[in-house]
Amino acid sequence: MAASGAKGVDGGRKATTVHFSNVVGCKVMRKHPTTFKLVVYKATESKRYDFEAKTADEANEIVKELKKGISPYRDV
Repeated sequence: MAASGAKGVDGGRKATTVHFSNVVGCKVMRKHPTTFKLVVYKATESKRYDFEAKTADEANEIVKELKKGISPYRDV
C-alpha cells in the first residue's frame, strides 16, 4: 500500500515499511469515508499517511486490521 502523494518508481508511488510498534494511530476520515489516515512515529516526529480505499467498507476493514496489529504495542 503506497501513501498518497509519495512519488517513486513503482506506479509513481514509493513504498515504505513501518513496524506496528511505530504506529501512533489510524482512522477512517469522517468527511470522506473511503479515505483513512495512518500516523507513524519516525525519528523525532510524527508522519501522517493518507490512503484511499475503493469503498467505505474496505477502508473500515483495513483500519480494523491495522488496529488489531497495533493493539499488542499499545498501553490500553
